[in-house]
Parts: sequence; C-alpha cells; structure tokens
Amino acid sequence: MNQDNRRPRQGGRPSYRGKPQQWNRGKGRGAPRSAKIPKTTLLKALVSFQWACRNRSLEAIQQGRVILNDVVTDQPNVQVRLDRDVISVDGQVLQRKTVKPITIIFHKPKGLSGSREEGMLSLYSFLSNKRSWYAPAGVLPKTASGIVIISNDKRHRDPDTSPVYQLTQDLWIKVHRFVEEKDLATLRTQIADLIEMPLEDVEVREGQRNSHTSWIAIEHTWINLPEVSVLLKPLGYEVLSWERRRVGPFTVENLHPGSWYQVPDHHVVALEELAYSGIDDTVSLDEVWENIFNKLQQAARESSE
Repeated sequence: MNQDNRRPRQGGRPSYRGKPQQWNRGKGRGAPRSAKIPKTTLLKALVSFQWACRNRSLEAIQQGRVILNDVVTDQPNVQVRLDRDVISVDGQVLQRKTVKPITIIFHKPKGLSGSREEGMLSLYSFLSNKRSWYAPAGVLPKTASGIVIISNDKRHRDPDTSPVYQLTQDLWIKVHRFVEEKDLATLRTQIADLIEMPLEDVEVREGQRNSHTSWIAIEHTWINLPEVSVLLKPLGYEVLSWERRRVGPFTVENLHPGSWYQVPDHHVVALEELAYSGIDDTVSLDEVWENIFNKLQQAARESSE
C-alpha cells in the first residue's frame, strides 16, 4: 500500500499528496466569529467601570451628572456598549482598562470577610482584579464594620509614601456593660502610651449608652482593633461589636453598609495635601481642593504679570 494513502492511527490525521483541503470559511459551521461585547444598561456600566456601587451610581444618573456620548441622560436603563460609547461622570471620562491608579472608599458591613479567602464572599469580591489592591488603613475583621480604603496605587504599600498612614481615625467599640469614667481614663492613658502620642491628643469617651451596653468612642488616633481589645480585657469589658466610623475625611455618613465609590482625581490631590499639611484631617476634601485651586490661580496670575 502506498505510504501516503494508509489509514491513520486512531486520533491521527491523514496525509495528503497535494494541497491540503481548504475548510469552508463562509457562513458555515467552521466560520470564525468576531467577539462582540453585549449591550448593558448605563447603571450596570458605571458599576462595571468601578466608579461606585449601584446605589450611588443610580443617584448620580438621576441627578443628571452622567453624560453619555455628549448627551446628559437620567435614564439608568438606557442601553450602552462598553467598547463604543463614551461615559463621563462629573466631567471625568470613565475607562474600563486603565493604568491610572484608583482609590476606593468602601463601607464594609459586619459579616463580610476582609481577607482573600477562597469560596468566601469578601470585599475583594467587588473588585475586578483580586491581587493588585492594597488596604493602607488596614482591613477590618469579619465581626467589624466601617470604612476601608482600597487602592491599586503602589505607593500605599509603604507607610512612608502613603498619605493614608498620616490620617487619624475614629473607632467605636460596643462593650457588654456600662463603662465607668475611671476605666475610660485608664484606657486613654494606655492608648497614649501604646501609640506614643501626647495624652491631650487622645480622646476616649462614652459615645453612647444603651439599656445594658455602652459604646466607647476612641477618636483622632491611629490604633488597631485587636490592640484595643487587649487593653479592654483586663478592665473587665467584653467587646460585642466594632465600628470604624472615620478615616481622615472619609466617614460612614451618607454611605450605607455595602456601598462604595471611587475617589475622584482632584480629591486624590487634595488628600495628599491634607495628609502632610498638619491641619485637621476631618475637613472636607472639596474645601482643601478649593484652596489648592485658588493657589494655582494666584500663581498663574503672578507669572503672567
């Protein structure tokens, strides 16, 4: 038998003397198909671009702050194509893939894991890339809730280069019984010694008293939750719940648990100024940016004269 016409072994491919057979490249079964990005709603597009969570995105659309292809729209269900349509919010064009670092403010609810655990819903489940994000203010344990700052900016890996490490925070701790004034004074002194801050700069008070429990408010400090738990245990207090209600200018006010938003570019600049200026870091970033903008305008006028 001719060597070229033998039957191929199982799974093999027959050999051809001449030109191989040309497969049908028309509209038949073997025709290649071009990948098409399906349409989606404007509301889902804002979430896909990681601009903000669903609730804050819907609010921006209804307020007329979203522009689709140079036209203001307040319809969240209008159909868009992510690969063709241009979407901007508050004058900032959204991009699906970008090398520009972004920072996200997330109000982590209680019960949501803050670590990267397989098969478990965590705050990283809301992000497109699970490995390139940093939490400079620290992630909260599953039993705690409050502000978590997440960024893919590599500066936030190092405390010496991240402005977030310069910000203070407010912690609220719920204990199983009423707190006494002498214990608050002891706790204040211990925290000041632990974080090496002047005693007058540490504020520890009873933030709220319920029918059988109390909330201890530790404000304008930088201390981890486990460290506070260690200090409270010898005083006879059992921790029932944790809340981080503020980190710098970012608070849980008007940000419901599970909600998040991306920090705009001008607020990133304002945050850098706020962290290293030595002023009260609870002020609004809009106020800080307005001061920066006025200085830039003044410098431009002086250079033109």
